[in-house]
Amino acid sequence: LSSVSQVSVNLNEATATETKKCGRIPHDLGNPKDEPWLHPNAYSLSDTGEWKDLNLKFVLTCYRDYEKIVKVYIDNEEQKERLLKRFYDLSVGIVADGLVWDVDGDDLIENSGCPDQTYDLWTMSGSSAYCGGLWLCALECLRRMASALGRSEDANYYNAKLKNAKKAFNGKLWNGRYFDFDEYSACHKSIMADQLCGFWFMSVVDGYVDESIISREQVLTFDTFIWSQSVDSNLDDLNISQIRTTLQTIYENNVKRFADGRMGAVNAMTMASSERITCGMLITHCLITIDVQCLEYTVACRASGDVDRTSVQSEEVWGGVVYALASLYIITGQNEPGFRTAEGWYRSCWERFGLQYQTPEAITASPGYYRAIGYMRPLSVWALQSALDVKTKAQPAISSKLQNHTS
Repeated sequence: LSSVSQVSVNLNEATATETKKCGRIPHDLGNPKDEPWLHPNAYSLSDTGEWKDLNLKFVLTCYRDYEKIVKVYIDNEEQKERLLKRFYDLSVGIVADGLVWDVDGDDLIENSGCPDQTYDLWTMSGSSAYCGGLWLCALECLRRMASALGRSEDANYYNAKLKNAKKAFNGKLWNGRYFDFDEYSACHKSIMADQLCGFWFMSVVDGYVDESIISREQVLTFDTFIWSQSVDSNLDDLNISQIRTTLQTIYENNVKRFADGRMGAVNAMTMASSERITCGMLITHCLITIDVQCLEYTVACRASGDVDRTSVQSEEVWGGVVYALASLYIITGQNEPGFRTAEGWYRSCWERFGLQYQTPEAITASPGYYRAIGYMRPLSVWALQSALDVKTKAQPAISSKLQNHTS
């Protein structure tokens, strides 16, 4: 996480910044056009040190590696604690630096009104579902790591931050059916396929969906989902899960209503509505700049419930997102939506686009192009195996409960 003094020019902002800032995660581990063993970043579109998602994902991967590698494969307790402390100290620094992104003091970070995350051609303004969810999960990871290290004061601190951030996250973005794309952009009501990214990652690590990261009202696990569907139980009076409701909304809109349900989940869809929006209202929703393309498309796409075409990336299908989303359906016991979502991407690449063994980052329905072949993000296909493993382990417990209930 050390800095690199070399200066690079960011094409988006036309500004010069350090190639790699201290305490921030690089976009690339090496620059093949330069000295890959000395200079880490090849990315030149914007300053990735200010990306709201990349740095937080490092915190999540630290926690994942502790849970899935250190705890499983290392027997020496002293070594386990030493590695956890290393992960924790690095993560503390990242989150502490990230607090500068909380511009309104509610403990939830805001996007800057420019593409400051991995969707680097897609603008987010104010708090966003994608980055805000990752922030909640990063705080939860720090709380857990602090607890494991016996640092109760730190754990209480991050728990308080998480509590405040959850309140802001729900208040700003939850609309009863899904989390709004963001607060202020012209198309802030778009349904983003990747809005549950952080919660998906945590579910793969935990083996269940911890609804408490969003709200303390309900914990939705594969076990309880199947139990509530199979048996006349007392779970019917529980509050509807936000994650389950969001997943249903994404499936109905981004999957089934897109390309006849045959391509996976499009990155952004608009909810069918008769709502009419004036340009004057759009202007008041923009913090810094007004995206002319966004103004041009918003009224039409918002009213028709069509694909959000305000960005090149909003109308794409990303294989990595599709497989991650599919695995989240499976973890929550929804096999049909999960496999149907994954099948759309798989069949598109293998049977329609001729991209066997060179899986791209993205494809589109119309005009039907692909982008960036041989991409790494679709490796999230392995999350499907993790989800199936969780399901297999859960089956004996479910069978036992059903047996006890009927005997």
